[in-house]
Amino acid sequence: MIFKRTLATVLASVFLMAASPAISQKMIRLDGDKCASGLRMLASLIDATITPASPPRQFAGKCQASGVVVSDISNDIELRFKQLRWNSGGLTPLIEELLPVQLDIDIKGITLQNAPKNDPVWGFIRQQVSAARSVDSEIRWSFQAGERKLDLNSLMLDFGNGNRLTAAIKLINVSPKLLSQPEVFGLAIAASDATVSIEGNRRFGDGIVQAILASVPATDLPIEGMSELRSRLRQAARDNYQGLLDSASWGKLGQMIDDIPHPSGLVSLQFQSETGILLLRLAAVKTSIGVKKLLDGAHVNFDYSPVGSG
Repeated sequence: MIFKRTLATVLASVFLMAASPAISQKMIRLDGDKCASGLRMLASLIDATITPASPPRQFAGKCQASGVVVSDISNDIELRFKQLRWNSGGLTPLIEELLPVQLDIDIKGITLQNAPKNDPVWGFIRQQVSAARSVDSEIRWSFQAGERKLDLNSLMLDFGNGNRLTAAIKLINVSPKLLSQPEVFGLAIAASDATVSIEGNRRFGDGIVQAILASVPATDLPIEGMSELRSRLRQAARDNYQGLLDSASWGKLGQMIDDIPHPSGLVSLQFQSETGILLLRLAAVKTSIGVKKLLDGAHVNFDYSPVGSG
């Protein structure tokens, strides 16, 4: 179900870092208290097995589990968390297929045990996790059922050493019954405000560029090398972003393209739309809908602050 998968992807971006297209039935081994019940439903939502070293406990308004293993055996993915914490009762509404009003999830000490082989994105993640002393993550979410607004206030994956991926998204037209009938209630969901940021040093930037290039078919890459690639990227930027970006954002985009394949610092893309952009259109951006059409009527900002620029 495409809409359930869309919602699951938001959560799986932290738990599994990528959504699987087809996963078999999973189980979770926990006790019967409300912390365990909520975690069980989360496991079902993201199609994964979640197994803590001991039953999760409640303390000072938080549920906490240690030594957590998150696995997707069918796709050879296994993550381990030193500590997983969430607000008590935050996951409980999932039991009745309702969206949580408030959800705060903190994950400390993420390690990657298994990942798909010969996958550039997973290869990049494995490299970063191996190089980091500690990888942490968080989700901050609030839902206003009466106004049908879902604010993903923070989605963060922190690799340490100043290397991190962050996002914040405001969704409108979100029904409290979304989980029970995602095919029906997911049709109207739109993003009214979104910010995605990548911050990192040169090695982190190199890794992202190389992962992206490795994901592109060799026939689509210029044989002339990086100089020709930068030229094509400038043309693609003119085709897709000219007219959407102001002069300052346009200059920042050009500066980042000039720094490829070694971009570093902070890259941020933000859009705001009064009417919102349907998630269906966001999902189709890689297929038939161009960026200009997708962001028609939206205000777009791009920022790039390279390391050493002050």
